[in-house]
Amino acid sequence: MTTVGRKGEGPRDDGMTEERSSARDRAHWLVKEVQDRVPGAADEVTALIARARNSSWPEVLRAALYADAVARLVANDGNFRQAVDRLRQQAELDGEPVMEALASRWAPGTRSTVATRGRRGRGRRPGACNGHA
Repeated sequence: MTTVGRKGEGPRDDGMTEERSSARDRAHWLVKEVQDRVPGAADEVTALIARARNSSWPEVLRAALYADAVARLVANDGNFRQAVDRLRQQAELDGEPVMEALASRWAPGTRSTVATRGRRGRGRRPGACNGHA
């Protein structure tokens, strides 16, 4: 099912305000910023998670939880597994099978998957991009 068919989400949603759309876009940008270790980005992710929960914006919440998982992976602070579990649980609650599958496949030690955006288990060696091994 696409997001268009779900109530409360998607581009045809009457509830998609400028504020909500901006928050969703910001969550996506924060993924890159936490990867680049931009000062304050991880704290902004935490604040955006709270804002999305309080505003009942599930697509913003999932994007922010994804950014949080990436931030925990980059920080290597021992909280990656918990961040992935929160993302998986939210995706399951929201009926988002793709995000749920992503979270279910993530495990400690997958740094190369985030860094290279390659796929493990698909015949690619770690660090290989776009099928160039």
